[in-house]
Amino acid sequence: MKFFLFFLVILIGLSTSVAAQPTRQDSLRGAHSPLRSYDVSYYKLIVQLNPDRNFIVGVNDMYFTTKETMPALQIDLFENLIINKIEINGKKVAFARDGNATYVMFDEELRANEKHVLTTYYEGSPTKALNAPWDGGFTYKKLADSTHWVGVSCEGIGASLWWPCKDMYDDEPDSMLIGASVPRGYTAVCNGKFIGKSLLGKDKLNPDAYMSFVWKVSYPINNYNVTLNIAKYAHFTDYYHSGGDSLALDYYVLPNNLDKAKEQFKQVQPMLTCYEKYFGKYPFWRDGYKLVETPYLGMEHQSCIAYGNNYKKGYLGMDMSGLGFDYIIIHESGHEYWGNNVSMSDIAEMWIHEGFCTYAESVYVECMFGKEQARKYLKLQRLNIKNEAAIISTYEVNQEPPQDMYYKGAQLLNNLRTLTKNDSIWWKLIHDYATVNSPRIATTKEFIDMYKKYTGNNYDSVFEQYLHHAALPKLMYDWRYENNEALLLCFWKADVEDFNMPILVQVDGKQQWIQPTSTPTTIAFGNVPLDKISLNKTDLYFGYKSIKE
Repeated sequence: MKFFLFFLVILIGLSTSVAAQPTRQDSLRGAHSPLRSYDVSYYKLIVQLNPDRNFIVGVNDMYFTTKETMPALQIDLFENLIINKIEINGKKVAFARDGNATYVMFDEELRANEKHVLTTYYEGSPTKALNAPWDGGFTYKKLADSTHWVGVSCEGIGASLWWPCKDMYDDEPDSMLIGASVPRGYTAVCNGKFIGKSLLGKDKLNPDAYMSFVWKVSYPINNYNVTLNIAKYAHFTDYYHSGGDSLALDYYVLPNNLDKAKEQFKQVQPMLTCYEKYFGKYPFWRDGYKLVETPYLGMEHQSCIAYGNNYKKGYLGMDMSGLGFDYIIIHESGHEYWGNNVSMSDIAEMWIHEGFCTYAESVYVECMFGKEQARKYLKLQRLNIKNEAAIISTYEVNQEPPQDMYYKGAQLLNNLRTLTKNDSIWWKLIHDYATVNSPRIATTKEFIDMYKKYTGNNYDSVFEQYLHHAALPKLMYDWRYENNEALLLCFWKADVEDFNMPILVQVDGKQQWIQPTSTPTTIAFGNVPLDKISLNKTDLYFGYKSIKE
């Protein structure tokens, strides 16, 4: 998904303000209306792209089952694309357009629990991205040899900017077929397993012959993860082995970068080993793992990860952690587990994608470089936290949450690990949340319930404060030394009544738990000099302020 590297804000001033009020179109995209009372099981998407004209011609079969009687239904396609015809089970039907929503009307009502196929024929010039991947659309670039290089990224803005679908996060198809036709000599790389290619005849858009590349996705997939990459790619393959199985690692890169790619992509194997240790086996084994070089920075397209980090360390060569790994490989691959395998049900809970994936970076660091480096990495990430808006935004309006869902979400998870006080329990919880009944649509409530079950802890107030309020809980405190005893006067100042997070205090080289409350309380530490006592501000992320200030 889009990413906000912790030091990028400081270097180039990137920021995310509180979101604007949702529009009617936002509600049409995000709401569970009666017109969306159906489940999609399969898409068969066939497209032909003319990169010279930025013109697409496509047809999409949507296989679905009705949940209730429906006289009409809604699909989504951006209004700048023309719909030529819509059919239901091969019969032409009427439709009406309302911005980016399209209402399909039936001569006879569709009854509940019936299976149907809706076919949409469309064409037009899809949206171009002005600053991919932060805004969505097609990215076009001409290479030095005048050949085309094309990619599409559409997280947030929606898959319906280039293909017709039910553009909702909680209705993923069980599988999908993607056929992409491009001018002869080019390769089209999409999600899933490569099935084959065929040479097409002349076409009305271009007198030259087109080549069709067919890809089969055999797992559920987020609509925004469906992608198309076009270039005269060089291709090489490696294999990752686990438990007697072999996972194909396919790499599609610009020919001039082949040698650099073969060296840079060596990071994939140890990364997959680390992620498998903590999150389970790579979740899309049958479809394989692909890195595809793109004309934009990156995106977590399922089994077809967009890579545009220019074969540099860190983030385009800015390696603030000093650890030397390629940030885009590690972060975007983390989304295969968090976002693609475990997916949110509503964009309001996008922290399930971004907070968990950002935390996965620190998991990789701990696996490769040790726990102390991971602690430093997590602390460095805090530079990017704003505390200006709640991590979870408004439901059913397709409104993307603020950037704190990334790094504040990761800090919440690290807090929970610390509060668990048992790494074996913590890692079992994370492993099971990633693997049980996956791929699946997940919710925040599900994770909270699992946390309670696995740890025996009830930190509802912690989840409520960190996820649903902008401000950090703030510890108000005052150190004193009286009658040969070190004393700490402290209390929590928080939005949530009876906020109950314990914290760690370093006492003469040893860690000690204390439990501040919303009521001022004095805690005694015995005859220990004050310069030997300090709050642990590394393993738990919270605000703090001296009462004397």
